[in-house]
Amino acid sequence: MSSNAPVTVFFSYSHKDETLRDELAKHLKLLERTNVIDAWHDRAIPVGSEWDKAIKTELNEADIILLLISADFLASDYIWDVEVKTAMKRHEANDAVVVPIVLRECAWFDAPFGKLQGLPKDAKPVATYPNMDEPFTFITNHIKKTAKAIRAQKTIENEGDTPLKEAPEKEDIPTTTPSPLPDDTNRQLELDGLKATEKLLIEKRNMFQQQAAISSDAGQKFALKKQLEEIDKELGELREKIGEIGG
Repeated sequence: MSSNAPVTVFFSYSHKDETLRDELAKHLKLLERTNVIDAWHDRAIPVGSEWDKAIKTELNEADIILLLISADFLASDYIWDVEVKTAMKRHEANDAVVVPIVLRECAWFDAPFGKLQGLPKDAKPVATYPNMDEPFTFITNHIKKTAKAIRAQKTIENEGDTPLKEAPEKEDIPTTTPSPLPDDTNRQLELDGLKATEKLLIEKRNMFQQQAAISSDAGQKFALKKQLEEIDKELGELREKIGEIGG
């Protein structure tokens, strides 16, 4: 993903909640205009297209899946059997972030997504607020933060994979031909490369920390903790090598 590419957002909702979905879409519009997100819902399906195929395609490609929860949402067979199951499967696989948004009061905590932190604040239903701009603004800020964390992760992965995969192993470096550069120059080049790798690892660590802070899934938090421990170990070894060369 390019650093300027928007994060894709999928609306899963009941058509009986379309008015509330439209209000949320208005609040998210600035994030679309500034290329932070690219939001999609089934009303965007062109006339004559296969709606089931279009929904499944967008659902399987979205970075963020918004579940707009109400009694009508929970009562929909299609939402439950297709959208919720796919969303949670992708969430568990860390392929997408599922965000429950409680629109109207209903008993939703026993649902598969009941373990996730719901929005707005304290999962208080949007419809219960005297001024609904307040919860929708809170939700928008959360989605913005999540989208930026996802974009940062993908950018780091794309920029970091190629150099690491193409870096030569020690045994592959020729030893019979001496370098035409002075030893000090070679040392500085190696030091610069190590420092660039250190910077990449720090950025990756910050991204994982940010994800851990916004995640409400215990399994995902545990996995992120393990990744942070591995990065810390790599950073320690890298900094020791930098000290040896630069010292």
